[in-house]
Formats: sequence, C-alpha cells, structure tokens
Amino acid sequence: MANSNGKDEDSNHEDGVAPHSRCRGTESGDRTQREKELQSEIDLLRKQLKNANSIETIDLTNDEVELSTATEDEEEPPIKRRRTISSLAVSLAHSHQILMVKEEVTQRCTQAARQEKESFVASLRDVQEDLEIQQETTELVNLTLDTWQGRFDRVYELAAAAGVDAAVLKSIREGNSN
Repeated sequence: MANSNGKDEDSNHEDGVAPHSRCRGTESGDRTQREKELQSEIDLLRKQLKNANSIETIDLTNDEVELSTATEDEEEPPIKRRRTISSLAVSLAHSHQILMVKEEVTQRCTQAARQEKESFVASLRDVQEDLEIQQETTELVNLTLDTWQGRFDRVYELAAAAGVDAAVLKSIREGNSN
C-alpha cells in the first residue's frame, strides 16, 4: 500500500513490518512463523536489556575485572563481593586516605611544636622575671653600699678631725684589722 509520500506503508516501520500486517494470516503456518519472529524479537530485546544492565566490576581480592549483569530474575547473589569502583577511583580513595594520614600527622606535629613553643615562652617569661628581680636586687645593693660608703667617709672625716691616728684610720679603710 502506498501513502501520500509515495512510499509503501509497510516500509515506514523499524522492523519493516506494518502493525496491521503482523495480525494478518489465518493459517497456522503464518501464525507459527509470526510467533517465531516475535519470539526472536523478544529474545533480541532481552539480550539488549541484559547488555544494557552490564556493569564492569572489580574483584578487589584478586584485581580481576569482570562484566557483571544485573537482572531482575537473578536468584542467587554472587559468591564474591563485587565492587563497582574503577581502579582510578580506588587510587583516588587510597590517595585521599594517605592525605588524611599526612594531615593528621602534620596536625599532631604542629600541636606538639605549639606546646613546646608555649613551654619555651613560659620558661622565657620565668627567666625574664628572675632577671628583673635580680636587677632590682643589684640596684638596691648598690644603693645601700653607696649609702654606707658615704656614712663611713663621714665617720672617717670626724675621726680624723677628733685626732684619731691616721694609720689606724687608713688600716680600717683598707680592711686590715690590726
């Protein structure tokens, strides 16, 4: 049958069989042939569906790559646990784990360095405080020494004016005790 485009209507369909011609045929031979064609088409579609559901899997226990099919009528689960992770993803995950470990080690080292720094800073503060106390003590000792030296000089002058022997005063000033 030709349509308005001048083409045969039966040739417009993907399989080349018009829908109305599929139902034709009253003879059992035609039906058997048609059933075979339909069964063949169903089998082809099932095969395409099975291939469409194929997943590349990697068995991590022995690094084998297999093509697995996921079908609805699959009764038994696979014996080995399969993962659908590519080797690139496995490498990425491994690299991520290594980076996490390195980051943890870096954080621990940084924390230990901070604690050590804080300990040194605290020790430095203690030493600075001790130094300040020592400087204050030294200044007070110098002030006291200067005060007593001035008083001794005044006693020396008074003793010399009172007629104390100059040799005795000189001996006392130099620290000789005779």
